[in-house]
Amino acid sequence: MAIGLLNPWVWLVTLALLAGTYVKGRFDQSRADTRAQAEAKFTESESARLRERAAQVNAQRIADEKEAKSRRRIAQLSADLAGLRNRADRLPEPARAACSGATGAELSRRDSEFLTRLGSRGDDLRDALDACQQREAVSP
Repeated sequence: MAIGLLNPWVWLVTLALLAGTYVKGRFDQSRADTRAQAEAKFTESESARLRERAAQVNAQRIADEKEAKSRRRIAQLSADLAGLRNRADRLPEPARAACSGATGAELSRRDSEFLTRLGSRGDDLRDALDACQQREAVSP
């Protein structure tokens, strides 16, 4: 038995077995770490995809709402302009002198149409700004 402990081959085989066990353990740990990193990256990318999809759905909803408001405004503008066609093109001079109120009832057709279109354009710009602010409020 004492001779077996002094034999260099026994030491060499023991050392080789220990080194092999150590290397196998390190290799298994490396594979486990790589697998965990891959799963974390997959989970992260899946989460990013879900956030992106939610942002797209929200942006589409905002755009649809803006488009619906625009269609309603165009219909209202057409109705308003049709109602203004009954007005005189220009007020006669005596009527202009008698114009003392600020209701707009005394405005000529051209002036009324201009102001109606200008108001509608302002509403369009306000809706565009609102939509932009809504998109910015929910974007990451």
